Amino acid sequence: MQQLHDLYQDLCQEESSSSSTTHCRMVWLGGYSGTGKSSCVQEFVRQLQQDNKDNGATPPSAFVHGKYDLGSGNLSYSALLQAWNAYFTQLAQDSNHDTLQELRQRLQRVGEINVQSEHYQVLCDTLTPSLSLILEPPSQQSQEVIAEEKEEEEEDTTEQEGSNHNAPESSQWNNNQNNNATSNKNTGAGLLKRDIRVIQFAFQLLVKAIATPSSSNPSGPLIFWLDDLQWADVASLQLLSTLLQDWINMSSTTTASTDKASSSAVAPPKLLFIGAFRSNEVQDPNHVFNRLLKQDLKVDHAEESTNDNNGTTTAATTNLITTMELSNLSPDSIGQFIADCLGGDMTPDDVSPITQAVYSKTLGNIFSVQQALEELVRKQAIYYDVISFSWQFGNAILNHDENDKNGKSSLLEDYLSDDVVQMVQNKLQTLPPVLQTALAMAAYTNNSFQLDLLFALLVNKSHQQRQMQSSSTLPTASNNNNNNN
Repeated sequence: MQQLHDLYQDLCQEESSSSSTTHCRMVWLGGYSGTGKSSCVQEFVRQLQQDNKDNGATPPSAFVHGKYDLGSGNLSYSALLQAWNAYFTQLAQDSNHDTLQELRQRLQRVGEINVQSEHYQVLCDTLTPSLSLILEPPSQQSQEVIAEEKEEEEEDTTEQEGSNHNAPESSQWNNNQNNNATSNKNTGAGLLKRDIRVIQFAFQLLVKAIATPSSSNPSGPLIFWLDDLQWADVASLQLLSTLLQDWINMSSTTTASTDKASSSAVAPPKLLFIGAFRSNEVQDPNHVFNRLLKQDLKVDHAEESTNDNNGTTTAATTNLITTMELSNLSPDSIGQFIADCLGGDMTPDDVSPITQAVYSKTLGNIFSVQQALEELVRKQAIYYDVISFSWQFGNAILNHDENDKNGKSSLLEDYLSDDVVQMVQNKLQTLPPVLQTALAMAAYTNNSFQLDLLFALLVNKSHQQRQMQSSSTLPTASNNNNNNN
């Protein structure tokens, strides 16, 4: 966590007039599943936002996040589509007119991206359909037309209730979003029509424009985070390899470009890229992630390898590329974590029986530790005492030599399942059937989904079940004949 903060502060403090400009940092964040990679980055961003509110610290110019799924290898640019579409959609909803206007000017100035440019058409056809929400705002004329149509539709609803005019389009933004949905469905067709080099160049211009701080509101670097890169498709990795290599070359440029940059009033773009992956799933040197991304990135200076006191290995060149590896927590850290969770006056020594039982099942994997604690609570091995307003666990559990009334061992290990999969399954079985059905439906979608999609799936399933029940209760022809006889 502290390393991420240090890299961010280095980027914020760099000036365009420095003798060797380095305006990007790249972090490869590895570790086994459940070691807390995603939580680490999320907490890092949350702390940046909180520092900005409390102390006026420099906020990031933007935060863009995408996550690959297990089946993403068959979908080109899935996480990139998710990340940038979500960013522009949220920006269009939350930003005022002046902010959007400044962004349009920056896109034009830095990347030559406007509604008439080929770059814009390429991005909308392939990677960022929602960019139209920023560059195609509703005009005054279209707003007047919408207002007139709304009045006509309201008059129609007074004459015909239940007609389709009950739900008029309220703004041009809705029209744009519908167009984006259609464009998103046709993204595959757009990819087939575009040369990969054209897509790469347009995407480089887009990232450079977003990473350039606003002249009226100076800010920190663009934080671009992609999670679960071990599942990324080849096209995404090729695009990222080209993008990051371009930033390395730009950041390694010295005197000539520095003089040019210092003569310009435009602040230099700054990027903090974080790529998280499961290191145990990319150990094969021929894995596409290693071959296309980690091995293809080259810096034109001698590399150095350092190892800090915490055992974090850093392989970097002029501090541009940093490799971090998150591992499982030690028993002492797990004991401190459990004591903090139980609160009160608990110390790691007080919860040592729980620590030993949990660590023996989880080996310090923080996700598995959380699931183990939840299972102990579900089985009431740990319970909340409403009289003392504190978490407690029984004396029989504390005494490893005692047996319960049935003559069975009362060790905490007996309350825990053998693996985390069984723990999660046990937790799901305690949920209401309706919620279990909802989660089963959600499992067929991506890692994020819209509630209206889930609702539509549930309504359709409920309708099918009612049809099956009604058909099963209808008398058959043979039954009718038997009754007539």
